Amino acid sequence: MKTRGRYWFGGLLILLGIILLLDNAGVWGFQDVVERFWPVLLVLWGVSILLRRRSSKSENEGERTGQFVGNMRTASSQEYLSETNVFGEVEVRVSSRNFRGGNVSTVFGNIVVDCLDAALAEGENTLGVSGVFGNIEVIVPKVMPFALNANTLFGTIFLNDDKRSGIAPTLNHESPEYHSATKKIRIRVSQVFGEVHVRQ
Repeated sequence: MKTRGRYWFGGLLILLGIILLLDNAGVWGFQDVVERFWPVLLVLWGVSILLRRRSSKSENEGERTGQFVGNMRTASSQEYLSETNVFGEVEVRVSSRNFRGGNVSTVFGNIVVDCLDAALAEGENTLGVSGVFGNIEVIVPKVMPFALNANTLFGTIFLNDDKRSGIAPTLNHESPEYHSATKKIRIRVSQVFGEVHVRQ
């Protein structure tokens, strides 16, 4: 499923590049199409993110929480996060002593996932955070071994003092003790328009 998603995103970027080249060459007027329909494409993309999160519920998940409109601020002691929203901010403070990761997403709004009070479960755990419009912030304890795979289409990615910007920047990082750690977390962040901040 993850590999298929990477192929889909790569294919989308290739298609977009071809269309822009045709527009620049005067072969096809892409500008009119973009001006009229780009908001629809973004909404469909955001809805597809939410539907994908819903359909990928694993047997380790706790109860899924979600809403359509309004800000969500919650403290979670669940082992697995499952927070979705469409119009509003999502702010989660994780206090689980056996944290396994999970998924957090919104379409229009900021996301904050605070893991300072969390302790990881055994093995490699995965936290996915995704959004369309807004900023994402993930906070992890200094002693927590983590790997980061972050990307944005139009925005900037910050990892402590490290910064990536431009068109479709990515940032991949592994803490020095990640491979040897028996408890660790891989954080996958994907944002379309906005900044991504991951800090310890």
